Amino acid sequence: MPAPPSFAQWISQHTAATLRNCASGTPLVGVVGNQAADADSIVSAAALAFIRATKGDRIYQPFVQCDEEDLSLRPEVGLLWSRFTQSPKVALPSTRSELPLAINSWVLVDHNELTIDAPNATVVGIVDHHVDAGKYPELEGGNRVIEPVGSCCTLVAREYLNGAPKELDAPLCGMLLGVILLDTVNMSPEAGKATAVDCEVVERLSSVVGYDSSLRRSLFEELQQAKTDPKMWEQMTPRQLVDYDFKYFNSGIGVAMSSLLVPLREVASKCVDNIRSRGHAAARLWVLMSCYTNEAGHICRELLVCVRDPEEDAPLLSSVTTFLESNEVLQLRRMDIDVPGAVAYHQGNVKASRKKVAPALCEFLQHGSSQ
Repeated sequence: MPAPPSFAQWISQHTAATLRNCASGTPLVGVVGNQAADADSIVSAAALAFIRATKGDRIYQPFVQCDEEDLSLRPEVGLLWSRFTQSPKVALPSTRSELPLAINSWVLVDHNELTIDAPNATVVGIVDHHVDAGKYPELEGGNRVIEPVGSCCTLVAREYLNGAPKELDAPLCGMLLGVILLDTVNMSPEAGKATAVDCEVVERLSSVVGYDSSLRRSLFEELQQAKTDPKMWEQMTPRQLVDYDFKYFNSGIGVAMSSLLVPLREVASKCVDNIRSRGHAAARLWVLMSCYTNEAGHICRELLVCVRDPEEDAPLLSSVTTFLESNEVLQLRRMDIDVPGAVAYHQGNVKASRKKVAPALCEFLQHGSSQ
């Protein structure tokens, strides 16, 4: 019996190009991350598809939820890909392209509510670390893994490690380790993202790839530098800035939230202009959340709320900003910006990421706002 393929070999056979050449009648299970298509979503989808494909007789195909050309805006993923798979670039298919008819079953990673345009799709599995939206209650046990850890890759890695294959794939473990370090800011207590589960998994992955704390720090710093490269962010168009790490939450009126890695003052005006140029295709309410490291080496967070129509939606903006300012956990302090129909803040609580802000805001829009 031939040896099973390595992760690097397997992923090279599951690209956008190979999917287009796949026999149309072959049933496939799609594995997809969230709309942000960040490192956690992309690597979680690729890794879990490989792990489950090697354990059973179903055929799994990982996808990304961004345009294929926008994958170049995720250099940290490209770095992981080239280092641990020897592939020059990420070449996974996008859900924004026409989906094969053979795919009607999906496993969701890094989110727990289907967001792709596939009305006849069946969700057959979830692996996620966000707040449980309560969908698909029929899924149980290993088909429904939702735990509040620092990175979805932690849960994927745990499934792989606990599955105890005869020989662990070291490059796969290295890729998963890199994402967990990136998501938890190298397990930093200041960031407040790492949990005991993350710590255990990081230690187990590190033992497989032979990384001590010094090598982990070097890997994290290399990935973080790639992700926050000022030259890349300076070259981004307003659309790319807004869409780079974007999620839409269908709560109440619906709210769009974009995460950025640059100070808001540098990009607020052109981002808001781009949002409004989309007309009714844009959400009525949009939140920009910025996280960056200042010159002193401290993590900074900023938050901006804007509405699609500054006049018509003025009551909505007032209602939302009043709610946010009353939330003492965020520790918001108004920032002076000159953008009509938008309010910006310095956020004192740097541990309150979108993963924590979004559920509270969605709850308010569903039950506390009359707009």
